[in-house]
Amino acid sequence: MEEKKVRTGAKVKILLAGEEKVFTILTTKEADPLNGIISNLSPLGSSLIGAIEGEERSYEAGGKTFKVKVLKILDYVF
Repeated sequence: MEEKKVRTGAKVKILLAGEEKVFTILTTKEADPLNGIISNLSPLGSSLIGAIEGEERSYEAGGKTFKVKVLKILDYVF
């Protein structure tokens, strides 16, 4: 069985800055960060693409580097 990976359309639970958060990764046109929908092209979204559960990634935004860990891939919306 192939391991699930984060892709566009994934709903993921992540650990970011010590807090668990849930985001759905969609396209820039569909992004709505205030409602938990981030763009696959955003710094956070693009850093998560291809990650597997338990994997830690980093990304840069606003001149700072952030670490994010994929806790669980909850679902795929398409």
